[in-house]
Amino acid sequence: KKLFVVYISDDGLESKRLENVTWIDPTVREALSKYCILLHVVKGSSEAQSFSEIYPMQSVPCITAVGYNGIKLWQREGFVTADVLASSFEKAWLSLHFQETTAAFLSAALASGNQFGGETSTHSSLSGQLILEEQSSMNDHAQSAHSQTIDDDNNFEEPYKVVPNSGFVSYL
Repeated sequence: KKLFVVYISDDGLESKRLENVTWIDPTVREALSKYCILLHVVKGSSEAQSFSEIYPMQSVPCITAVGYNGIKLWQREGFVTADVLASSFEKAWLSLHFQETTAAFLSAALASGNQFGGETSTHSSLSGQLILEEQSSMNDHAQSAHSQTIDDDNNFEEPYKVVPNSGFVSYL
């Protein structure tokens, strides 16, 4: 399963630089083929307008990664180097798959509690509650850490965001 990445460009210098330097880099091309489905739209098109109504942007070029249930994972406006972009794709993809694994484990734990009666059900319910509490604690910690991980030089946030209450997920 892959990330949905939307690249909105125009005929400006930064868009041309992204297309002539970043997007053609072998590292980015490999990361795209492994982790992403890329949609390239041009600023001013109806597709770009519709997308920016859902995922607002301030400037072009703009690269947006979308995850489960249409949740924006990260967005980068302006030029970005090939190494940073390829790394961002990989980190966001890993984050999505971590969420998927957690959701599958949690679903299995909760389902096993519904299949049996008596003590097993109580034990499974308690296990499910502990998993939920642990996941909530991890999400709270990751969110506070995420809010402090902005690289001031590039104004680039980490390429992922822990989404609270995302126990049950689906792909676009």
